[in-house]
Amino acid sequence: VRWACHKGLRVLVSAPSNAAIDNIVEKITSNSSQDGNLRVVRVGVIDRISTEAQDVSLDALVADKVDAWATEGKAARKVLQDAMSKTKKKEEKTKMRRQISKIGREIRRRETNLKVDVLKEADVVCGTNISSGDSLLKELPPFDLVIIDEAGQATEPSSWVPLLHGKRAILAGDVQQLAPTIISSEAMGQGLDI
Repeated sequence: VRWACHKGLRVLVSAPSNAAIDNIVEKITSNSSQDGNLRVVRVGVIDRISTEAQDVSLDALVADKVDAWATEGKAARKVLQDAMSKTKKKEEKTKMRRQISKIGREIRRRETNLKVDVLKEADVVCGTNISSGDSLLKELPPFDLVIIDEAGQATEPSSWVPLLHGKRAILAGDVQQLAPTIISSEAMGQGLDI
């Protein structure tokens, strides 16, 4: 990953499990001071991301960049919701509901744009094979390199999720550490479990 970034490549790193991808994130970020401060972003459900990797999670990085308008927009929605609960006029309630919806859509649009900007600026995006299917990644240009760690543990369909985001791929795994995941008994009988 470091070599590819030093060559100017944008890299998507994935693995079939959250634990595996969090280990990679921790190793990359622990040495980032010597690596010219690689910009690493961890995508995925925040509850499944290790505490050590949460600092570079997409949600955490976007939270740092949320603009004042979003805070003001949320406050305006609250005021409208309070006013709506106090009025009895149906037309006013309808008008306020539309305004609340419009503000909500604008907040979501801006937050999505911030997330896409953070991902575009990243040198390395890390996530599980499945979280690599996040719709935000479809907004990005193809990655120069996709690396799937613990590839033997991944099913073929889950591996296609990150592979479709890149131009080239490296499948890595240590057969001494984890045996391949084989679901088909027919495949296992033909020796593909080795």
